[in-house]
Amino acid sequence: MTTTATTIATQVATLTIGEGRNGSGKLWLDGHHIFEPANMPAGTPYDVTYAAGVVTLTASVDGKKRVHHHAASSNPVCDLTNRKIESCLGVGTRVIVTVADGIITATAQQRAWS
Repeated sequence: MTTTATTIATQVATLTIGEGRNGSGKLWLDGHHIFEPANMPAGTPYDVTYAAGVVTLTASVDGKKRVHHHAASSNPVCDLTNRKIESCLGVGTRVIVTVADGIITATAQQRAWS
């Protein structure tokens, strides 16, 4: 008999999508409170997927990107600045950051009003 463990996603931050120097969207993830619960320390390779209202970072041995570390603070960081961020989430959008083992997700926050 095989059993699988399911990891519950945990909300760790609420951030705002910024604007990069070239005018594109910028998602800046910084700190141990984000990367430690996801088991993604500095140096971890990951892939990024983009969908309407959601950007997901998934740890992957063959990942094209890597979690970096901030030189001054030694915090793990990811700086995603590109047009895909802008089109999926939008500059100025509040996002909820959730983590599970090997996964970090930024989801556009739903507004309670129209």
